[in-house]
Amino acid sequence: MPSNRSGTTVGWVLALLDLDGTLTDPYDGITRSVTYALNGLGLPRLEERQLRSFIGPPLQDQFAALGLNEGDVVRAVELYRERFRDHGLYENRVYEGVPEALAALAAVPLRLAVATSKPTPFAQGIVKDTSPRERGDRSVGDRSAGQIGSLAAGPRYGRSFAQLSPGRWAPRPGNGCSSCQRR
Repeated sequence: MPSNRSGTTVGWVLALLDLDGTLTDPYDGITRSVTYALNGLGLPRLEERQLRSFIGPPLQDQFAALGLNEGDVVRAVELYRERFRDHGLYENRVYEGVPEALAALAAVPLRLAVATSKPTPFAQGIVKDTSPRERGDRSVGDRSAGQIGSLAAGPRYGRSFAQLSPGRWAPRPGNGCSSCQRR
């Protein structure tokens, strides 16, 4: 446990950070993987605006919004992840200043967690070089093969990884997983 300036032991504070669009620019990896998936289903390439809509929300929701039936949604997600695992994961670009900002947070009694609807292995692969590990910080992804449902579920995963008791943290109404407040 960290201590404050007077030497009193204090508890950890948890900061949940969203991955896509906050720590990294995921555009190339996501949009190229979406295009690959649609091509694999014999569907045309989407317009720029439609491709950008895939950044953030869960894949299943975005593929379903295109009017795909349940079987095609499942296949599209499989194809997407096939390409993302091999290529798209490495096309995420960490925003300038993020590694330095996270390193500066190492001096603060703060536990960091990255909450995302991406599968945990993808999230861990993307942030492995950006987050200080010596404090046991975590990459928190969807551990249920894409069934997280919404980004608002991210705090639940963050609490479990940070070993905080349920009920100490709650999402602010109307905000995603990167905006949590103490109850």
